[in-house]
Amino acid sequence: MQGTSTSTTLQAEKLKQSAQRLFVARKYTEAINFCKRAIIVDPQDDVVLELLARLYLITEQNRDSCDLFSRLSAKPTCSQKADVWYGLAMAQSRLENYSDAIAAFQRAVDLDDLHLNAWNGLGRALHAVGNFPDAEEAIETALKISPESSESWYNMGLIHSDIGDLDRAKKDFEKATKGNPEFAPIWNNLGTVLLRSGDLRAARVAYEKALQIKPDYLTPRNGLDELSRKHFMRALEYLKSEENAAAMKELDAAIELNPFDCSAFNNRALACLRLGKWKRALADYGETIRLEPAKYRGYLNRGHVHFLMKNYKKAIEDFSEAYRLEPRAVAALMERGLAFLKLKRSEAALADLNKAIEIQVDDPVLYFSRGLIYSQMQDWTSCVDDLTHAIKLNPALAVAYLHRGLAHKYQKNYDAALADLNKALELGPDDTAAYYVRAWTGFSLKDYRTAFLDLGQFLGKRGLRAVQDMKKINFV
Repeated sequence: MQGTSTSTTLQAEKLKQSAQRLFVARKYTEAINFCKRAIIVDPQDDVVLELLARLYLITEQNRDSCDLFSRLSAKPTCSQKADVWYGLAMAQSRLENYSDAIAAFQRAVDLDDLHLNAWNGLGRALHAVGNFPDAEEAIETALKISPESSESWYNMGLIHSDIGDLDRAKKDFEKATKGNPEFAPIWNNLGTVLLRSGDLRAARVAYEKALQIKPDYLTPRNGLDELSRKHFMRALEYLKSEENAAAMKELDAAIELNPFDCSAFNNRALACLRLGKWKRALADYGETIRLEPAKYRGYLNRGHVHFLMKNYKKAIEDFSEAYRLEPRAVAALMERGLAFLKLKRSEAALADLNKAIEIQVDDPVLYFSRGLIYSQMQDWTSCVDDLTHAIKLNPALAVAYLHRGLAHKYQKNYDAALADLNKALELGPDDTAAYYVRAWTGFSLKDYRTAFLDLGQFLGKRGLRAVQDMKKINFV
């Protein structure tokens, strides 16, 4: 019998040693199997039971780990071991049984008041239940034990971040990075604190460091997306106040972080237009088309830039595609019509404006635009009718009075022309074109004194650029 007992003991010891070697080699699944075999041979070996409980914890078999540590903590031979209570507390924390975890962590530090991991665990569990003062005190104790502990500074940073003390959280995470610069979550949380503090550039560096360490880490990627949105929202504020250069800088940063944000390209194009950077606006609208090829607005916007650059044929191509994608896109029809007008294709222009007005019968700009087409066709009656309807829909549309005045002048209805031009200048006192047309109406009426005064106003306000206004008004 004694030989059998000795043989059993030797067998259990060999299995235990094999399990321990495999644990050190991080071959956890094999180590678990050897522990189970050892327990069959000797069910009371506390060392093997504790090792198996730890292996369950490492492999996230938290319920099994919790059950086994609970059994160990009840045994007189283990109840005074701080590591057993620490293991039980960790398993309870993983199961989100925080009240039981706090009690177990407290038992561990009572048994060993220098147990660094237990103090950190206690701080995390107290933090999880919202007990920030006691959580902070527990982590402070951990830092007294090990002032350079990266884990402790990291835990303290999480607490300070959650209570909104961003300056202290930033310092905590920075200290944590010194102790463990290759732990990606530290950099991620530092990035989040910096983002919340408004330091977008530093936040980006931190998030990118986290991704450099762990390329498949989703959280810092989400952080960079949020950072991109912050830049975007700043840009919108700048655009509202027409600080276009500042808006462009923010949008440059947003697009660099998220090159798939169509809205960012769209708004940067708007800033470019305001700054006269038409080629860059054209490129950005091209990106919106690449990102969202089935949406008509990208083509509409790019067509508008082509129109401004006097590339009327390209503008027509883009407006046509916009109209194909959205047959009720009135703006595409109107702007294509105006591009046709610039190419002296009056019939095509008129057809587009007729379609647009069929879709939207109460838009004064459409009637005004069709009035311009009739003006080019020298159909003065139709021109006056459309401009009159535009004015009826929008009595403050100064440019409609100007062009109706011009049409009246061509019809030699000088009194009506003067009345409209006077109204145009009442609504827009700086409209130099109205002074120019009124001057020549005055010459036609042989009211030379008034005509020269108007011409003086025109030349005085416009100086050397006056010729540009002359060209805008198809006046001979």
